[in-house]
Amino acid sequence: MKRVAETQISEINITPLTDIFLVLLIIMMIVTPMLEYSGLNLAMLSGSSDTKTKQKSKYITIYIAQDGKYTIKDHEIERVLLPGELRYRLQDNPEGVIIMVHPEAPYDAMAYAAASATQIGIQRISFKQEDISETSPAPETKPDEKK
Repeated sequence: MKRVAETQISEINITPLTDIFLVLLIIMMIVTPMLEYSGLNLAMLSGSSDTKTKQKSKYITIYIAQDGKYTIKDHEIERVLLPGELRYRLQDNPEGVIIMVHPEAPYDAMAYAAASATQIGIQRISFKQEDISETSPAPETKPDEKK
């Protein structure tokens, strides 16, 4: 009787290894964006507001104009001075920040205001779009021309 030669398989099956790496890649792609914004608590405010809420509010309100300029309590603030001004006003207004944004304001100005607030440790940030319909003038009408 002859013995059948036993052969060894010297190849590695990489299909299970590839499956594991693909699953890990998908998990990382989902989790990574969540880690970037974990400390940022944003809220959108509704358009209506009460005068009682405004009087008792302990929020810092930042107004961002169409040209990207910042205003806090009728005082225009330079961009580089915004974090310091927020830190100063945080003592009297510990609740958080409301960022009132003009509809045509640059996104960069809004992002900088939010970044400045989080930089000094403000956890509650709310955005509200300014209603410009009340402040904008009525469109001009042309008088009827007679032919």
